[in-house]
Amino acid sequence: MGTLTGLFSNNRRREAQAVVGTLPYAIESADLREGTAAVVATNELYTLLNFPDNVVITSVSLVVETGCEFAAGTALVKIGSTTVIPATTVATAGITASDDCPLLLEGDNALTVTPASLTVTDANADARLRVVVEYIDFDRATMSYIGED
Repeated sequence: MGTLTGLFSNNRRREAQAVVGTLPYAIESADLREGTAAVVATNELYTLLNFPDNVVITSVSLVVETGCEFAAGTALVKIGSTTVIPATTVATAGITASDDCPLLLEGDNALTVTPASLTVTDANADARLRVVVEYIDFDRATMSYIGED
């Protein structure tokens, strides 16, 4: 049985990357001087970012940090048309990880969050959702060689 590792073959290492998309409840603060009301997250689809083609998504997590919980509501996370995190409560701190990874992206690569029935009180006015995505961009990833300093 032969080996497949050679200097310019399978000993290349690709580096994984991660991004964080944040959806705050208060998207834009009220401007008392201009007389405009605050803009808050509602029951609509929000695009956090777009991935290029030829990306392998290795993990997706919905993070609700302690002190940033909502009083009530859920959030659904999609990449393209694939639901990676189904509707999940966001009223308690914690992490919800996707079961649908790895995922190869080709075409519609938007990372979107759709909140439903979000409510806050004064105690959780800083509520926000974070989506952490780890991925490998195999067309543009940086490479080094295993064993290289």
